[in-house]
Amino acid sequence: MGTLIDANRGMPITANKKYVDDLIYKDLAYKVVGCFYEVYNQLGSGFKELIYCKALAIEFDIQKIIYEKEKRISIKYKGKNTVIIHQIL
Repeated sequence: MGTLIDANRGMPITANKKYVDDLIYKDLAYKVVGCFYEVYNQLGSGFKELIYCKALAIEFDIQKIIYEKEKRISIKYKGKNTVIIHQIL
């Protein structure tokens, strides 16, 4: 694995070593975080969430990361009615 570089600071991105050691899919997590940074470095701040989601989907495609859009998940809150939530990514 190479080192992620924060393009704004020109310095390596560091993480808590214990947290990184506990990751199950280290390589995938590394690639996904790299995609987040790439999108942010390309677009900067100030856009609506949908813009970042679309850019992230493009970056995931470029990096060949398999993902699902509009994933439905079911949850219960305090044992009450099941709620269906649509996530953008």
